[in-house]
Amino acid sequence: MKHSFHLSNRLPALLVLVFLLFSCGGAKQSGPLVTKEKVTHPCLLLAAGEEQKIRDNLKQSEELRIVEENIFALAEEALTKEPARYVMEGKRLLSVSQCYIKEVFALAYAYRMTHEQKYLDATVKRLEKASAFETWNPSHFLDVSEMTIAMAIGYDWLYDKLPEQTKRQVEQAIETKAWDEALSGGGYTWWYNDKNNWTQVCNTGMVMSALALYDKKPEKAQRLIDKYYESIKRPVDAYGPDGGYPESFIYWHYGTGVNGMCNAALRMVGMEPYETEPFLKSAYFYQNMISPTGSFYNFHDAPACGSMHISIHPEIRFTHCYDIGIRETPQTIFDPAIFYFAGALNDASLLWEPMKLIRQHPDMICHRMLPLALIFTKDLKIADIKAPTTLTWTCQGLTPLYVTRSACNDPSAAFFGVKGGSPSVGHAHMDEGSFVFEVDGVRWAIDQGSEDYYSIESKNVNLWDGSEQGERWKLLSYGNKFHNTIMLNNEQFIASAYAPLTQTFDEGDRRGAVIDLTPMFHNVERVARRICLTNERVLEVCDTLKTTKSLPMRWTMLTTKDTKVSVESDSCILLERSGKRLAIEIEAPLKVRTSTWPCKANNDYETSDATAVGFDTQLSANQEYVFRVRLVPQP
Repeated sequence: MKHSFHLSNRLPALLVLVFLLFSCGGAKQSGPLVTKEKVTHPCLLLAAGEEQKIRDNLKQSEELRIVEENIFALAEEALTKEPARYVMEGKRLLSVSQCYIKEVFALAYAYRMTHEQKYLDATVKRLEKASAFETWNPSHFLDVSEMTIAMAIGYDWLYDKLPEQTKRQVEQAIETKAWDEALSGGGYTWWYNDKNNWTQVCNTGMVMSALALYDKKPEKAQRLIDKYYESIKRPVDAYGPDGGYPESFIYWHYGTGVNGMCNAALRMVGMEPYETEPFLKSAYFYQNMISPTGSFYNFHDAPACGSMHISIHPEIRFTHCYDIGIRETPQTIFDPAIFYFAGALNDASLLWEPMKLIRQHPDMICHRMLPLALIFTKDLKIADIKAPTTLTWTCQGLTPLYVTRSACNDPSAAFFGVKGGSPSVGHAHMDEGSFVFEVDGVRWAIDQGSEDYYSIESKNVNLWDGSEQGERWKLLSYGNKFHNTIMLNNEQFIASAYAPLTQTFDEGDRRGAVIDLTPMFHNVERVARRICLTNERVLEVCDTLKTTKSLPMRWTMLTTKDTKVSVESDSCILLERSGKRLAIEIEAPLKVRTSTWPCKANNDYETSDATAVGFDTQLSANQEYVFRVRLVPQP
């Protein structure tokens, strides 16, 4: 059923809420959720006078003061630059749109906190510059949406101070360059019918601008709000059943973060967003993807830790900040979205890692929507944030995951994560059964992460062809050949297949999970991976295979290129890095050949350069085999 709400016409700078009728799924329609009330500009995210709440919170938290210092640093940097020009990078204008968000958000925040004219003047320049662009690139609608968010924030937050001409320019630009495109029903609006981060991000731009301009164009604004309620259920339901996010840590950061901002904007004007329990629980997905070293479990299109692989046009490379939340460190990203969930769940422990990151890298915290961290915490008690205590987290759904660690808040603790799922999920790789492992402050088993999209696309490689014979799977970072899994008969995984997580266990001295890899292969009766942490230090990977024909098998694990690898024997490989050592001990039911080989691409657009270790063997027909590999830290 459709969610619907209607806002009456209003006087300039006045939003009059009449009634909100909310329904969900097949549930009975409820009565009005809000009574008639008036909300003036600013009506997005931070109401007039709430600046004082932020000031009060800043007195309680050195970390939040650091965040604000970095917001003002972004604003001051913007004062020294002209607004970004219209510069396409391949098929995208996204870098430009995100620079506008970063600068407008920071400048508008700085003006609201200080009322200094220089910040207002710089914001006006950006609103007028972007409004004058011929288009906001609707063929890649993320570009439109992010630009629209920037315009909506600047317009709404500074409404009473903007020149009338600037207001009219912004209003016209939003209507013609964003709304008309979104309501056209053309091919550029396919995202209304999808269930990925595009639906979340594109809806957010339309909703926030609809709220900001409702008094000017109520009919169109209403249509956009109705379309949000019609379409947002699909991506939000993808977090089910228990909060896992199928598209990777980075796209949780992207889609979920923007979605949280949309929810907050709706609530501020008395509306109820479509928000489910699994969506809220996905905050624990984010929390548990961060490892003891502060890196993250970078499955699918998440970049390798310390290597963001982001290309930005030199004309708009104002800072290292893109849509990634930290500049250039080997750590995880800083994400204001988690501050939204901390408030929504009243769980300040979700802020433990972000606050630690701020303390460790105070000069490097950066995000295009950085003020959200202060906005989302304005009503949250943050004086005493305790460390999380959960050692194990798991989810089912489109991308089932299992992660566990030996201790919380210990950078030397052991940590591993393993995944099932399907290559057919958005941004997925052929990494079913693949794992990461770290102990003693070293990540030994790594995932190479994604490649820079533009670099691949510029070579006329169809990165988004995920069919069985798609070009995507020929890339080293995307196919199963160079993931921490097994390959049979030198064949890629079946792209449409799904590998379920069939069991989790905690047996005192060992805890882990079982992934059924059978659907990923041709000509095999059974392949199951049982992987567990034993004695809080050792990772054990046990693969059981039952064949139907004779075929070769390769067992692979990737490590960093600077790891020293020594093949000691056909049952032992020794790794050494940062003064630490790890033995890979192999127990096999038949002869294997251990070896190491480079993951070096033979072209100029792939950056894969990890080192692979493992073994090869030949399996006979109609036999069952059990291979056991143990990753053992050495004294």
